[in-house]
Amino acid sequence: MTLFPDRNLGLALLVLCLAASCARSGQDAGTEPERQVEPAGRPPDVVVVVLDSLRADELLREVGRRRVMPRLAAWARSAVVFRNARAPSCSTPTSVAALFTSLPVPATGVDFHRALPDSALTLAQVLRRAGYATRGYSANPNVTARLGLDRGFDELVEAYVDPALSERVRIQPHHPGWIVRPERLIERAWTDLLGAASSEPGKPQFVYLHLLQPHAPYQPPAPHRDMFVHAGMQPVAGSIPEIARHDGRPLDPAWLAGLRARYDEHVHWADAATGELLDRLAAHPRFRDAAVIVLSDHGEAFGEHGRLFHNTTVFEEMLRIPLLVRVPGAVLPRAVVDAPVDLLDVAPTICRLAGIDPPPQFWGHDLLDLAREGPPAERREFLAVARPPAPKFPPYVALVSGRLKLIRNERSGRESLFDLEADPEERSDLSAEQPQLLEFARGRLDGMLARCRGLGLGRGPQAPPLREEIERLRSLGYTR
Repeated sequence: MTLFPDRNLGLALLVLCLAASCARSGQDAGTEPERQVEPAGRPPDVVVVVLDSLRADELLREVGRRRVMPRLAAWARSAVVFRNARAPSCSTPTSVAALFTSLPVPATGVDFHRALPDSALTLAQVLRRAGYATRGYSANPNVTARLGLDRGFDELVEAYVDPALSERVRIQPHHPGWIVRPERLIERAWTDLLGAASSEPGKPQFVYLHLLQPHAPYQPPAPHRDMFVHAGMQPVAGSIPEIARHDGRPLDPAWLAGLRARYDEHVHWADAATGELLDRLAAHPRFRDAAVIVLSDHGEAFGEHGRLFHNTTVFEEMLRIPLLVRVPGAVLPRAVVDAPVDLLDVAPTICRLAGIDPPPQFWGHDLLDLAREGPPAERREFLAVARPPAPKFPPYVALVSGRLKLIRNERSGRESLFDLEADPEERSDLSAEQPQLLEFARGRLDGMLARCRGLGLGRGPQAPPLREEIERLRSLGYTR
């Protein structure tokens, strides 16, 4: 398989290199002309909702004739949908750090045990300095003050370790765990939001709401459980130990179908809870004008490259995510945007909505410019990493540059090259047959990593989990 005919390869490479070198690599926000947006009156309230581990293909997925996400799919009709959105990592702490800082993970060095460096500026800090009240709510124990992810928030509610919000469940015999039901987290956030609006009506609100669902275990309550079961699939409990026993092994299609059904049911639960929040916002005289962004922190694998869960690879199934933005009253000619984007673009977008110039440290783009003006002339490039919590899995870094994707195993140095346009499932490694393209992509990747180092942010402190957190992390499969 060849990406270009041999006789055109040199010309194609020249065009590719010139386009890349003339571009700002999709990440160099310092060259973008500043513009100040003057909001009328109070800046808009902003609500960010994260559905953990939600694959991009779930938004419009149907099983039989039943939609998996009917509430969000309906809401999306009045939002801007970014159909080619990626996470910058396959894990929660790394992706959320990139979301908050608008910096790729190699720039901050965050992982499961290393916190944000002190010099990394967060979206919450920027908004708080601009007069926003900033509150976060997380059901995932990896969105935590321990990793510096509370920086800039007036309050970060770590619901997973809050006995008033979490509940102990029996995942399977001898394997207890904790979950935070999405309805309970949403109710807490909603109560606080109403209270803040009443006590400080002139103060704009920023709320970050991180639901655990549909993260494993895939064990939703009625009426969601068994909604997508059909003939030919094996019974699956959906517990983390059960899934872990199959991870990395040949998968029986009937068992895999049963597992995907459990995941779909879990997604349906998250969709119902999120839909209730969106309805409340739309019905409230103040918050119906809020800017609302719904996204995921990473995808989820179902055996596409021999893996289940997330955390371990930078293949597309672990990176592709839904990303939806709704700004009431905005005139946006494009309701669906196909241009590639990633989570680094969220913070600059929120800054623009708030009437703030994004700080130079932010690398992302304003998402709504794509909806207004269409794809940029330059080709964008994106970094993605895997920083697995278990040392048996190697770390990876990937570069996406137009249709090319280079994946590097950072432990062995082995590289793979894919053409995402011709091979979206990443099955055909082109590194051996296209050495010139490999060298080009390698140079682009090394250049971006050098830019990350050039920021000079340093490394954050080591932040091992506290003893009382370890069992809760283990129940979600993060420690062994």
